[in-house]
Amino acid sequence: MLDFALSGIDQAVRAVRNIGQAVTDEKIAPEAMQALEPVAETARQLAPVRSGELRDNIVVSDMLRDAPQRGRGGVVYVGVLAGKALHAGFVEFGTVNMQAEPFLAPAFEQHRDLIIDILGKGAGRLILSAN
Repeated sequence: MLDFALSGIDQAVRAVRNIGQAVTDEKIAPEAMQALEPVAETARQLAPVRSGELRDNIVVSDMLRDAPQRGRGGVVYVGVLAGKALHAGFVEFGTVNMQAEPFLAPAFEQHRDLIIDILGKGAGRLILSAN
């Protein structure tokens, strides 16, 4: 018969809980804003310009709408706020009568590694601060 003892479980559980409390949407939001700004800038450059309305309304924000209604839990968005440049989705995805002219998806793809790097470093900083 083999005797087996496991210790440190309580400490590990506490450490994981501390990390869960340290790495929240609200606390990572500043890094998300920083990570998504290059996406917004590239999307502005890629957006087709007719009136300039679409290009000028591409933002990084924690708001779902151009109103006091805030995003949930520190979530950060990049794109066109509701109520602005209503044709943005048609331009990005196209319609039966209009070919797509993607600007947001290519911008995300171009900056994917940068986004992962910035968010990873931010999460790492928060994890280290949890202990």
